[in-house]
Amino acid sequence: PIPADMILLSTSDVEHGLCFIDTCNIDGETNLKTMNAMECSKKIDSDDKLGKLTFEVECELPNPSLYTFTGTVKTNQADEPQSINVSNVLLRGCVLRQTKFIYGVVIFTGHDTKLYKNA
Repeated sequence: PIPADMILLSTSDVEHGLCFIDTCNIDGETNLKTMNAMECSKKIDSDDKLGKLTFEVECELPNPSLYTFTGTVKTNQADEPQSINVSNVLLRGCVLRQTKFIYGVVIFTGHDTKLYKNA
């Protein structure tokens, strides 16, 4: 399972920036959900490329809403911040499926995760 709430930066599907997650542990749904990497970082396919980027994230404070998220991310390779929405965020407890790897940045841990706040 994903150990913390995180913004999805890139996936093994570099062309489309998609990954699949199982949220059965969170909401009981058994269908896989498609999540989207941030447009500004979806082409990252190695640790070296990731190491050349810096990220500045501004986002909402921890809250219990599992189905909403607002924030922005700005990189040193983009002029304008990009909006973050719920399709770019992996929640603690979801399980990665049919995806070889992902890169992400953790936004909430422990008692601040959306799942914990929702309990």
